[in-house]
Amino acid sequence: MAGVLVWEKRLLFGSTAATLLAFLFQIVAVGTTSWIHIEFRTTLVQNTSGTDQFLTGYSGGLWRSCEEGYTLDGQGQKVDFEECKSHKFFPEDQELKKDKKTDIQVVDYVRTGSAFAIISLLIMMLGHIFAFTRSGDHGISSSD
Repeated sequence: MAGVLVWEKRLLFGSTAATLLAFLFQIVAVGTTSWIHIEFRTTLVQNTSGTDQFLTGYSGGLWRSCEEGYTLDGQGQKVDFEECKSHKFFPEDQELKKDKKTDIQVVDYVRTGSAFAIISLLIMMLGHIFAFTRSGDHGISSSD
């Protein structure tokens, strides 16, 4: 009987430690602007001004996304750039028509991901508050 109690206490402690670690990771994911970094082979892209851009990487998070790369100047020298833009959660119809890169389905995904991250962070926080606070006799009554 005592061995089962010790095992249950260890299991409870391990589960609590794992959820605290997940809670910290969730805080980092929500609190930072860029938590995913992708480097890939150089990709040639022609932008609207007619100059060639060579993309070398991407970084992003819940709040913004950045493209990294370089262009070539008149002498053939590399000029590094990083273009960052914040996610527009509620773009107007004129912006959607003007910017062909913006798709309403992608905007819905961004909104859903951000809302899910914030709501799950709040639920985990409430779970930890309830787990670490004591209230009375925890519903256990003794009948003598």
